[in-house]
Amino acid sequence: QIWHPGERDWYVKQRKKYSKTCIVEQMTLFFTNDSEHLEELYWDWKSKGFILRSHASSSTYTTDLNATEPKIRYVSSAVDNTLYALDSEGNLLQRCFDLPNQKGVKCTIYGQNAPDNAKWLWRRMNAGEFSDVKFVGPIIPSSLDNRLYMLTTKGQAMEILVSESYTKWTTFHAPLDVRLMLISDAQTFPDIFFAIDIEGELYEFDIKSKTWGYCGNTGVPLQLYEGVAVNTPAKKAMYLIDVEGNLVEYSVAKGKWKSLGHPPGCLLRSPPSASQLGNVMHFFLIGDDAALYTYDVVVKPGPNKNKAKWTQHGCYNGKKLRQERVVALASDIIYVVTEDGLFVERSVERVWPTLKQTSLLSSESSTRTIQLQRKKRYLW
Repeated sequence: QIWHPGERDWYVKQRKKYSKTCIVEQMTLFFTNDSEHLEELYWDWKSKGFILRSHASSSTYTTDLNATEPKIRYVSSAVDNTLYALDSEGNLLQRCFDLPNQKGVKCTIYGQNAPDNAKWLWRRMNAGEFSDVKFVGPIIPSSLDNRLYMLTTKGQAMEILVSESYTKWTTFHAPLDVRLMLISDAQTFPDIFFAIDIEGELYEFDIKSKTWGYCGNTGVPLQLYEGVAVNTPAKKAMYLIDVEGNLVEYSVAKGKWKSLGHPPGCLLRSPPSASQLGNVMHFFLIGDDAALYTYDVVVKPGPNKNKAKWTQHGCYNGKKLRQERVVALASDIIYVVTEDGLFVERSVERVWPTLKQTSLLSSESSTRTIQLQRKKRYLW
């Protein structure tokens, strides 16, 4: 899970026009270590490198001060950058901190801007009348507001609206004789979220009309992976992986399926992730050969001669990559983990000339009991 500011518009007087520039004031990566505890890797502008902050040493549940540090399975954040997590027992947790004069502050600030005197803690969300409700991952945030979408262990979809004064829980019962297994995307298309059932078929739910729609599949069941939703003037589609290792596209506008296949001689074994650079949408996937692949789609409206294509990016210095979702930034930067635990950064199109200044870490040292420590550089 990566948190970073969005784009800002700056006026260029000399050119007398607006230019859009991505200003990365702060970037934070959240991940779990070998002990399944939360850690934070953030960019420090003074040292021009990443610094590691361990959240395990001071964390407690606010509902049980004697509880041990939760084991984190999934991490996500809402539109306002509030951090949420799902622990191994199925509880939904919100990251908070205490200050000397203020208790239980919802944390939306991370990295070098976080208060030095903050005492970190977890707030359990499924408390009170919802204390018996347990969830399965992942946590899917709305792309529009501070709503979360999750599945309960009983296969029901739930919407959690978190505001400053209250939390509203809404249950969306699954269609009759359908057991939902995973929510794949929420509100990339307004008022719609997508879910996959135990048979590997896709469903969509219209939040306004409270109705389910059957989308199906290509004839091959879908993997229980998160998908990528693309909502542009030229492309309105969901991208998923089927059980045969193919990337598939579901046209939301037309209601039709298309199999995009897989790289030559390789099947896909990770959920897709994506970032857009210019008019090209890059899809990032890991193959069964543990190498990185991209599938590029032109998303600019109108006719174009560029065809979608597969590109192999290989492995990091001969080290195989873990078959898990690639973390992708809109700025062409991706993060992957090797099978032996190295956390690696790569620029797909080599558009960042300052990439060589970035430092990353090895997971073998992340299990140490440390608060701040700089790490070795691993560039690809």
